[in-house]
Amino acid sequence: MTASPKFGRVSASRDSGLKSRGFGTKHARICTKLAQGLQEKVRVQSAERAPSTKVEKADEGIGSNEKGKDVKNKGGNVRLHGEVHQGSVDFFNRAKELGKAQRHKQLTLAITELFCVCGLPLSLASSTAWKKVLAYADPSYKPPDRSALSDKWIPAEADRIYIKTIEELKGFNDLTLSLDGGTSHGGESFWTLHVSTPLSQVYLLQVREATAESHTGDWLCDFAMKTIEAIGPARFSCMVSDSTGNTLLGRTKVARAVPTIIPVADCVHHLSNTVGDIVKLSFFRQTLTIIRAVITKIHKSHLGTAEFKAARSIIPGAPGRGLEAVGKTRFGTVIYSARSLQRNLPVLKEIIKRGKFNMGTYAQYFDPKTNRTTVEFEFALAQIVRIGTPAIQALTCLESNTATAADVYVFFHAFVALTLETLEDKGMAFAVEEKNEIRSILEWRYNQLFGTGNLASDIYVSAAYLIPVHISSAFFKCQPAPNGHPDYAGIHNLAAFKRVASFLTNIAEKEIKHGHKAELTMWRNRASLFVSKLLNELKAYTRQQYPFNAPYNEDLGPLLWWSALCNNELSQILPILAIKVLSVRINSMEEERTGSVFTWLSPPLRSRISVDMMGAITRVRRHFKEVTKPHSPSMKRPKIYFYDFHSRFMDDTEAGEVQGSSGIGGTAEKDKYSDVIINGADADDMDDDDNWLAHDHDVAKLHSALGSIDASPCALDSRHITAALSWNAPSNSSDVSSTQSLTLEEIPSGDDNDFSLNLDF
Repeated sequence: MTASPKFGRVSASRDSGLKSRGFGTKHARICTKLAQGLQEKVRVQSAERAPSTKVEKADEGIGSNEKGKDVKNKGGNVRLHGEVHQGSVDFFNRAKELGKAQRHKQLTLAITELFCVCGLPLSLASSTAWKKVLAYADPSYKPPDRSALSDKWIPAEADRIYIKTIEELKGFNDLTLSLDGGTSHGGESFWTLHVSTPLSQVYLLQVREATAESHTGDWLCDFAMKTIEAIGPARFSCMVSDSTGNTLLGRTKVARAVPTIIPVADCVHHLSNTVGDIVKLSFFRQTLTIIRAVITKIHKSHLGTAEFKAARSIIPGAPGRGLEAVGKTRFGTVIYSARSLQRNLPVLKEIIKRGKFNMGTYAQYFDPKTNRTTVEFEFALAQIVRIGTPAIQALTCLESNTATAADVYVFFHAFVALTLETLEDKGMAFAVEEKNEIRSILEWRYNQLFGTGNLASDIYVSAAYLIPVHISSAFFKCQPAPNGHPDYAGIHNLAAFKRVASFLTNIAEKEIKHGHKAELTMWRNRASLFVSKLLNELKAYTRQQYPFNAPYNEDLGPLLWWSALCNNELSQILPILAIKVLSVRINSMEEERTGSVFTWLSPPLRSRISVDMMGAITRVRRHFKEVTKPHSPSMKRPKIYFYDFHSRFMDDTEAGEVQGSSGIGGTAEKDKYSDVIINGADADDMDDDDNWLAHDHDVAKLHSALGSIDASPCALDSRHITAALSWNAPSNSSDVSSTQSLTLEEIPSGDDNDFSLNLDF
C-alpha cells in the first residue's frame, strides 16, 4: 500500500515497522491526517507495549501455577477493565512472591502509575536522585527515564485504557457525550470529550490539540462523531455542552446526524450565566467593585497578607476561611467572594484599626466606628449575598455527575422561587425598578431552558414527571381535564401530562426508526398501537396504578425503580423511555475537572508540557484512581440533598475548627471548590478587570419572555420545591393510589409509521 502522506496513508513497509519500533508511533497516535483505521491500528500496537499489558501477560504465564493464581487474585475485588482493586493489598508480601522478571514489569507499571496519579514532573525520571533510590531498592532493575515514560510507557498505557474503555462502552445503552474547549498554560488550544454511562461512570476519551484549527460547528460535530461512530451511534442518548455559538451549532448537527441523541444545554453554565446577568446590574456595580478591589489589594501585597493573618489571630471567633477571589469566567464565584468578605468584616475592621496596612479610599467601608458609609456598604453586601445564594445552592447540587434532568427542573424552580421570595422581602428593600430587572432576567433565562427559547427542551419536565414521588404530591399544578373527560379521569396535572406524552412519543419514534433497542424497534410499522400503548402506560403511571404503584426509595433513586418494571407485560415501553431520560448527564463539569487537572499538571515551571501528554497522563490518572475505589458502579442514584452546604458557604467556623482552613486556604478546601479561588491563592486566575460588569442585556429579549415562569406546570410553592434548597431533609410522605388491571392488546404486523399524537380536547 503506497499513497501520499497528505491523504493519511503510509506505506506497507512503514506500517509493518511501527510495531517493531518502540518510539515510532509517537506522532502517529495523535496525527489527525492519518486514516482512522490506521490510527486505531497504531493504538492497538501501542497498547500491546503498555506496562499493564506486560504484567497481565506475565500473570497469565504463571496461571497454571497455584502460587501465581494466589498472587494474581490478592488484593480484593476485580474492578474496571479486569483490574484488581488494590485498596488493601499488602504490596511488600506480594512483591516477595513475584519472580525477578515479573517484579520488574510490575515495578514499571507502578512507576507509570506514580508519575500519572501524583502528577510528578517527568524530568524526575532522568534525575540522579531518582535513579539512586531505585538502584538501592533493586540494583537489577533498569528504571525508565523521561523519554521512555513520555514516548512509550504513558502513551501506551493511555492507549490500552482507551481501547478497553471503548470495548466496555459498546456494552452500554443510553450514553451521554460532553465536550468543551480550553487553553493550556503553554498557549495551546485543546478540546476534551467525555462519555458517561447510566452508572454515573465518566470516561475521558479524547483530548485534541487544535491550536491551528478553526473550531466551527462542523469541526466540533466531526470531533464528536469520531467517538460516537467508534462506540456505536445507537448507544448514545444525549450530547451536552455549553451553548456558545460553535458548541450549540455542533451539538445541533450531531443530533441531526444521530436522531436518537437528545441535545442538552449544560445547566451549570446556564445557571452561572444567570447569576452573571444579575450581578452585572448597575445597582450592584459599586459594591462588587469594592469587593474585588479590596481582595485584590490584600492578595497582591505582602504586608496586606501578613496583616490579614495577624488580624485573624486577634479576632475572637474569626471564621475558618479567608477571602475568596472572583474567577475570570465563573460568575458564581462573585457570590462566594461577597460572602467571604461579609464573614471577614471584623477582620478587615481590625486591619484598619491596627493602621499598618493602607487600604486607600476603601478603608472608609471598614471603619471600626459604625457610620452611614459602613452601614450602607454592609447592607449592599447583604443584598448581593442574599440574592445570589439560591443560585449558588442550586449550582452546588447540579455540578454532580449523578444529577439528572429531573434535578435540573427541581433545583432551577427552587432557585427561582427563593429569588422571587427574596425580592419581596421588605427587609431587603429592593426598589421596584431593581425587582423588575431581576424578574426579567429570571423570566428570560427560564424561558431559554424550559419554555420556547433556543435551548429549551421538555426533557426536564419529563424527567421530573418520571420521579414517582412527584406524581403523588403537589409538585405539579392541579390542572384536570376539562368537562371531566373520561379518558383522563384521575389525571390532575394535564398540562404536564400532555408535554411529557408529546416528548416521550417524539424520542420513542426516533428510537424505533433509528435505534437498536429490541423493546422499541419491535413497534416499527405499528405506530398507532404503539402510541395507544404508551398513553395507557403513562396514564396508569400518573394514576399510580399497578405496576407503577411499587414503593419508591429516594435513597436508591429512579433508575433502579424503573429498571425493576422492565420485565412486566403491563410496562413494556415507559420504563425503557424513562431510563433513557433519567440516564442523561446534564452538565459538562467533567470537562472543567479535566481542565483543572491540566492546570495542575502545568504550573509555570512546566508550561511546556504538551496537550497530548497531559491528556495521556490524565487518562491514566483517572483510571488508576477509579480502580482503587472500594465500591463498584451501580444504577443507584440517591436524591441529591443540600444539607452540608450551609457549613461550606455560610462558614462561620472558627479558624482551626471543623473546616481546618488556615488564613491562606488549603488543598482540601480547593478540592471542595474547584471553581472557587480560595483566598486568591491562584493569582493567575484572578479577574481584577471590571469590564465584565458592563451591562449587556438585550432588553427586547428580556421583555419577550415575561410570563414564562407563571406558565410553568410546576407549582413553585410545592413541598418538593420549597424543600429542595432547605437545610433540612423533606418528609417522605406519599399518597396511596388505587390499582387496576390493564389488558395487553395483540400486536399485529402492519405498515403504520405515523407517530403523531393528538391530545387536544
